[in-house]
Amino acid sequence: MDDKARWGDKAGWGREARGGDARTPVPLPGDLDGRHGQDAGRRPRAPWKRTIELEHRLVLLAAVVLLASGHAPRASLSQDALDRSLAQGVDPDLIYLVDLPGFELADLSAGVVGDDGFGATYWSQDGRVELRAHHSTSDGALLASTRLMGAEPWTAPVRCEHDEVGSYRSAGGRHEYAVLRAGHLIWLNCPVGLVDRAVLKAAMAGVRQVTWKGSRTPPPRHPPVRRGDLPTTGDGAPVEYRGVGG
Repeated sequence: MDDKARWGDKAGWGREARGGDARTPVPLPGDLDGRHGQDAGRRPRAPWKRTIELEHRLVLLAAVVLLASGHAPRASLSQDALDRSLAQGVDPDLIYLVDLPGFELADLSAGVVGDDGFGATYWSQDGRVELRAHHSTSDGALLASTRLMGAEPWTAPVRCEHDEVGSYRSAGGRHEYAVLRAGHLIWLNCPVGLVDRAVLKAAMAGVRQVTWKGSRTPPPRHPPVRRGDLPTTGDGAPVEYRGVGG
């Protein structure tokens, strides 16, 4: 046998399969599908391994799509909502906003809470998240003993944990993340299960004070409408005189 024939045998060519072409490669021992080289002898991957690899690829693809699309628009209030809040008596320094993925800031919900505090609602089809801000001299210890908004029952004991961002509180089926900033207490509150604790924390880590663009002097309030059909005394309710005993 010449050198050319010997080389052909080593490469797997020249060995004839029954009824086949002389140049048809015959799988060598250990081959799975007739391939040689680095794939020879490799076992097929288990189905669960292929599933995990597919999931990893889908996660990576989703991350690429998110990076390509950029960040979601920041929550903002219209100038009308800001003017309306000021007219209601909101302290301009107490207007804060957060960015909450999957929720939209309801412009008409913005307004006064209490004397001069600020409140707004973030909503989705699954539920609502309440944002509140007011003046406060509370410290961490006092905050731990303060009742939780919306808790059922109202007297449910409050569980409070402090970290580098603020305070995570939960009670009576509600939870919230509260932040103290320069005499202002800002918190984000919702039913347990609607938004994860980590999402609340991330939102409050980015809480920002809204810059007031208009005048800080509240516009004049409209005077009350006077009705001409009401009596000058009493409430105008019908008087039905009855005998003794009603």
